[in-house]
Amino acid sequence: GGGPVIPFAEHVLKHPVVSKHIKPDFILQIGTPLLSTEIPGIISNSIRNVPNSHHVLLHNHHPSERADPDYTVTHRVSSTDPGTFLIAVLEELKTMGLLDENGQNGIISSELCPLMLLEKLLQEKMPNIIHKASENAVQCIDS
Repeated sequence: GGGPVIPFAEHVLKHPVVSKHIKPDFILQIGTPLLSTEIPGIISNSIRNVPNSHHVLLHNHHPSERADPDYTVTHRVSSTDPGTFLIAVLEELKTMGLLDENGQNGIISSELCPLMLLEKLLQEKMPNIIHKASENAVQCIDS
């Protein structure tokens, strides 16, 4: 990878230390549906328990689609071109002085940033870690 993607995020988010302490106040969801069991729970918990939290859904909405089954979306942006919206948000953050001209080094941060750095360190090792953990789990069950 080269972008801010967290492989195996589902596994990381299931860990009690992470799930107990991650409390985002702004969630930008691009597209639906979420094919996860952990992420909707974190979103729901944040919207209900973190003051002034927001869940923005950027998606080309279709009336027959259940895009928000947990009723957590506070703002909905229906667009067939999410790139234009995201560029406009980035430009506004620069104008507000929250990001520098390169779109970096501002006061905006993410609780997931350390996970992206960790991903770079563990990217090649993660398949072996999961395989070894699976073997250990099977051995525990067989015992």
